[in-house]
Amino acid sequence: MFLNQYEYFAEKNFLTYQFTSEGVNGSIQKIVQYSKLNIPGIGTVYNLGFGDLMEDGNISDITNSNNGDMEKVLYTVANTVYDFLDHYPDELIFAHGSTPIRTRLYQRKLMQMLQIISTEFDVYGLGDEGWEEFTGEEAYTAFLIKKK
Repeated sequence: MFLNQYEYFAEKNFLTYQFTSEGVNGSIQKIVQYSKLNIPGIGTVYNLGFGDLMEDGNISDITNSNNGDMEKVLYTVANTVYDFLDHYPDELIFAHGSTPIRTRLYQRKLMQMLQIISTEFDVYGLGDEGWEEFTGEEAYTAFLIKKK
């Protein structure tokens, strides 16, 4: 969907995606994982986890790679959402940042892309009063995305 993205590899079950960030700090392996999670009042959703693949095989969602390609990385992650929901069209995706700053960044990017993504997806934000249709008018702490 987004053209300015990295090529990624999806595992057979389409729950894990891998790509390489190329930038000022070299090549950095990135992982996007979708894992089942139960949210009270909502039910089973898939948590969108994302981070750097570390040398020990673990994934760090708190590392700040500063590779100069943040937008391209986020577009690549967004494209995995399209791919995941093509394979699991009835599922909900839950997402939030590992820090409040990252959650705000994701909200800004969702707001910038809302006109494009709202043609195919319903997006909700977790605000002070609970889950609501995403408008970007308040600071959300988490997001839900589902295919229309």
